[in-house]
Amino acid sequence: MQQHLARHKRYPMAARRQQRQGTAEVKFTLNAQGQVIQSQIVKSSGHAMLDKEVLEMLTRAMPLPAFPASIQDSQLVITLPVTFNLSER
Repeated sequence: MQQHLARHKRYPMAARRQQRQGTAEVKFTLNAQGQVIQSQIVKSSGHAMLDKEVLEMLTRAMPLPAFPASIQDSQLVITLPVTFNLSER
């Protein structure tokens, strides 16, 4: 899941220019087909443009990988940290 999301993460150019870094924590509800039903930032990175990018990343990444057969739930609630660090490429 994290690898899939990482492929859709973009570091906003304005944030790079302003040397903005941080880690946002995002909580989202995912259905068995990989669609994000609900999402919210539960811990801010400290920079609105980075927080906004985390939510946009979820939208770009849909559909996320479907649940494995071993998971019988119709929905999962996932909380993940997303870090923006200027040393990233």
